Amino acid sequence: EYKDSGVEWLGLLPSHWIYSSLKHFCNLITDGSHHSPKATDEGRHYVTVRDLSAGKVNIAESARISNEDFKTLERNGCRPIQGDVLFSKDGTIGKVAEVDSDDFVVLSSLAIVRPNSERLFSRFLFYFLQATCGMRQIESHFAGAALKRITLDVIINLWSCSPPLPEQHTIAAFL
Repeated sequence: EYKDSGVEWLGLLPSHWIYSSLKHFCNLITDGSHHSPKATDEGRHYVTVRDLSAGKVNIAESARISNEDFKTLERNGCRPIQGDVLFSKDGTIGKVAEVDSDDFVVLSSLAIVRPNSERLFSRFLFYFLQATCGMRQIESHFAGAALKRITLDVIINLWSCSPPLPEQHTIAAFL
């Protein structure tokens, strides 16, 4: 059975799906450091947009910062945890990666989206952020002439539909 979503571009939804802004499905939506620490030859890893590729975080090739700078960024909430989804919001907008290792921090070009595991499966979120319905919403809010970007508010207020968790797992496995 279907119900009208009330949103023209979305149309009909299965009646048991929830339709709401992303903030209602997540525990945290933030971004990385707005201060660029000095890169070093040794130390801990920090990740930017260039380190996201094919849905993964390429930590091995990422730049490094001092342990002190790493700890400062970690205290400031710039260290994602396993299960988070990273989303590029500056420059190349829309690159998405799942976090499977948490030994790095991120800079402001990346949003850290932490799904509430009781409401949203991270792999389902990963696919949603790349889907046409997610990207069209994001593209409608592009700012900047030379360097395209979106704000955290755009990500926080993205409208998403959410089936029950078992169905999310099935859809993500299929995709």
